[in-house]
Amino acid sequence: MSTVIIAEKPSMARAIREGLGSAASRFEITNAFGHILEQAEPDAYLPDSVPKTAKGKKVWRIEDLPILPQEWIKFPKREAKDQLKKIGALLKQADTVINAGDPDREGQLLIDEILEHFRYRGRVQRVWLKALDRENVQRAFAALELNDKYRPLKDAAWNNAKITAHNAIVPTGERVSGLSEVEAKIYDLIWKSYVALFLPEYRYKALSALVEINGETWKATGRQDLDLGWKKLYGGHAGDDEEEADGSADESRAPIPVMQTGDAVAGEGGRVQSRQTKPSAHFTDGSLIDAMSNIHKFVTDPEARAKLKETSGLGTEATRASILETLLARQYLQKKGKQLLSTPKGRVLIAYLEKQGLAEFADPVTTARWEDLLSGVAEGRIPAGRFVGAVADSVKEAVATMKTGSAALAAQSQSNGKGNSKSGKAVTCPICKGSATVRRLESKKKKGVFFWSCSNRDAHPLLADDHGKPGKPFGARA
Repeated sequence: MSTVIIAEKPSMARAIREGLGSAASRFEITNAFGHILEQAEPDAYLPDSVPKTAKGKKVWRIEDLPILPQEWIKFPKREAKDQLKKIGALLKQADTVINAGDPDREGQLLIDEILEHFRYRGRVQRVWLKALDRENVQRAFAALELNDKYRPLKDAAWNNAKITAHNAIVPTGERVSGLSEVEAKIYDLIWKSYVALFLPEYRYKALSALVEINGETWKATGRQDLDLGWKKLYGGHAGDDEEEADGSADESRAPIPVMQTGDAVAGEGGRVQSRQTKPSAHFTDGSLIDAMSNIHKFVTDPEARAKLKETSGLGTEATRASILETLLARQYLQKKGKQLLSTPKGRVLIAYLEKQGLAEFADPVTTARWEDLLSGVAEGRIPAGRFVGAVADSVKEAVATMKTGSAALAAQSQSNGKGNSKSGKAVTCPICKGSATVRRLESKKKKGVFFWSCSNRDAHPLLADDHGKPGKPFGARA
């Protein structure tokens, strides 16, 4: 029998081998490629009675929602099948496995799901690799823990005070040397940013003054430094670390002279300047990812703002780019040069959610609320099942609301279309049924020739027109 180390990715497996040195020969060291299992599509959960598209896939119908499986089905990713087989072969010979996923929620999950896929029942330990240098690797393997301790993290967010991912830079006690001028400047920025975490807070007094002149009230704001704290590291000139969504600082740094209530003031003059406000610049890939990381800057609710600042914002470093790719692929966003613009489809979705009373699903405050609950799961105060149940209930309520809205829309469309052979009217689809509708359209090539198109795209071929009513699908035998 053997002890198998499963690293999250090849680079981590290499670092473990190098860090363990000669001791690495005691282990079978392998790796995943991030997530090598993926969730099954709805087809796997829908009954065979559901109509199929022309491509053989089951139609997604609102009446079949929500899909809340008791057991989630996962399949190996096509590009990772061979690697998964190698891992499976090693597990058959193993009496101990060491989970060497990244020290965060996703790292825990992706190794655990491999073990669940192969129904591994042997001993499982966890190595918590905060850094991949030789000293930290050896220290981590000398302090192995039981994997079960970290399993609750599959359903929880991290509490920053207790558990953190590996650091980008860790003090090693060695002097840096051999850096070019540019590298030295970058290194200087990094070590100062790291050391500043351990220095006292920057303390200041926010000041404001209201001045009345000729019946008009003017306001000035400023700061009075009390303790530079961590800013001493930067000579006291570091920029404000908190800016508003429009990029402006929350208070001016201009000094305010000493004054008291009731002091007399004199207006020395004034001038009118013609200015024009500029709209916020359109997002680019980079600026939108940065905004997702710092989503708290766009939230006004104080509690939600504080929670979102504490967590990693929307998505993670590993998922934000793929979230944008998905929004582009589904045509909620479009690119114009480097700019990212919302599409009519995307704006309609947001408007629909707001109209249906479901705006919370497009509100980052919902993320903050869920993160609060997830923190409770991570700390053991809230059972994971309770959180999952709450999310499921929220989904059920949202789908019920959408079904009601869709049914009303379908009924309205059907009543408008009764006995009317004009194009554009919608009626219930005779094949898909439910809330799906078909609309009568005129052929662009042959004037006076009509056909019917279903709202469930690709569910079935276009329908022939039967004297103003939906007929059989084109290609179907009479």
